[in-house]
Amino acid sequence: MRNLLIAFAAFLILGCGNTKNEDGTTTYKPTFSAENPTCGDAPIIDANSVQFGSANGAGAGRVVSNQGYKGITQIRAKADFSNLTSDFVINTFYMVNNPDNPSQQPIGDKYCDAGGNTGGGSNCQEIDFFEGNKNVVFQHTMHVGEGSASAPQNWQYSYSSDSEKCYPNLKPGIGIVSWNGMDVSKEIDITIDLDSTGMNMTFSQGDISVQVYTMGSGFGGSKTIDAAKWEESRQQGYWLLLSQWQWDPNKQPTWAPGSDNKFWDWSCPWGPLCGTNDNYFKVYDIEVDAEGTL
Repeated sequence: MRNLLIAFAAFLILGCGNTKNEDGTTTYKPTFSAENPTCGDAPIIDANSVQFGSANGAGAGRVVSNQGYKGITQIRAKADFSNLTSDFVINTFYMVNNPDNPSQQPIGDKYCDAGGNTGGGSNCQEIDFFEGNKNVVFQHTMHVGEGSASAPQNWQYSYSSDSEKCYPNLKPGIGIVSWNGMDVSKEIDITIDLDSTGMNMTFSQGDISVQVYTMGSGFGGSKTIDAAKWEESRQQGYWLLLSQWQWDPNKQPTWAPGSDNKFWDWSCPWGPLCGTNDNYFKVYDIEVDAEGTL
């Protein structure tokens, strides 16, 4: 009887579907809440999977995890980018830490990111696992430090193709890597490793594996991340977010991943965010290994 009670108590603590790991972390399957959609239908949430839009119409907006996670060591997910057709539409998966109130879910008027809005006068720490321009150019960024939009950031690029006419100058170099033949029309596996030193992230498909972000100098203009500040935020906790959005053309200068580094042909028209039924993506089977929850 005592063993049954202990087992039941452990179930209540871990929650349904959570698994305790040998290293002391727990594997969580996050659930999400959606904000009001920018246009079209609300994002489609199915347990630990999120889809923006569908073949039936647009579904741009943002979702936020229902729990924050302390001491994250790894995040795993699968992504389907095959149905992204709109150029200059930004598709994202990221996490934020509010240093003034880490346990506050960043939703609605409580939202914050590297641009500020914590309510306490500082900016959130923001880790962008990916910000995609269509399904061609992907930016991976650690925003860690103070200074709002001017806070130190280290960014790196990856790209799925170098043959799309609106995305010139794509070739491997310092802070930029090719997907090395991965087929963007098929499932991509994402593995994000986090520790006290920073982040390493891998995209893979079958036998192909590409490290799209690693600690180092980053792309030209990147800054060195404050490791102590990063570890402080990791221990405080992060919330997961996904979104689909487009820069306001009235806000200058306009931006999408790669546009400020000559990876976008400015003579190309922007694709639509709204009013389309052929521009959607999905991130699914999301799992988080962490030391605890907020």
